[in-house]
Amino acid sequence: MGIFIALSVLLHFLYSIHSWRYQEQYPAEEDMARFLGIFTGSMMIFTLLVKLLAFSYLIRNYGLRICLAISPILVAVFTAIAITIGMLMGYTRNQPAVS
Repeated sequence: MGIFIALSVLLHFLYSIHSWRYQEQYPAEEDMARFLGIFTGSMMIFTLLVKLLAFSYLIRNYGLRICLAISPILVAVFTAIAITIGMLMGYTRNQPAVS
C-alpha cells in the first residue's frame, strides 16, 4: 500500500513539474484548457473502466488482498509504459505546438 501511495504522489509531482512545458506548448489559455480537459477526461474514463472491469474481476476471483497487492504493480507498469511512449514520441522544443 505504501508503494502505491508513493507512486501516486510521484506521478502528481511529475505532473506539476512539467506544467511549465504545457504553458510553453499551449501559450493561449483556451488551448491549454482544451488539452487539460481532454487529458483529464480521458484519464478519468480510463480509471473508471479499470475500476469497473479489472478490479471487480480481481476482487471477485482473488479477493481484496491480491487486488491491493497488485495495484502498485499496475501503477508501476503503466508508468513505465507512459515513460517509454513519452521518450519515443514526446514533445521536443523544435516541434511546433499542435492546435
